[in-house]
Amino acid sequence: MTTLTIEVPDDLMTKLIRQQRPIQEVVINTLENVFGDGGGIAPSTEPSTEEVIRHLYQIGFLSDLDSSDDPIADEWDALPDYEKQMHLQEVDELVLMDSALSHYIIESRR
Repeated sequence: MTTLTIEVPDDLMTKLIRQQRPIQEVVINTLENVFGDGGGIAPSTEPSTEEVIRHLYQIGFLSDLDSSDDPIADEWDALPDYEKQMHLQEVDELVLMDSALSHYIIESRR
């Protein structure tokens, strides 16, 4: 079990007190409603990657892309395999000798 610390707005806290509902019960019920029951995955086992991805699709965190989502990806997909391999090999062999440039690239990715 994990301990969760949250701030509850005064108006919601007043409603909870009036209804005499424990906050823990409300939070657990809300999380179960939003995320479901875990898709039947037992808490003692690690879900597989496929199970996690399937669950993320079910709750709307992931969706299938269409061509309007990333036109550059469509250009990549249209390249012949040998050309893709040439690009990947070029990037693999890329050496950045300037540490300032490497630092800039690392910082810009954050």
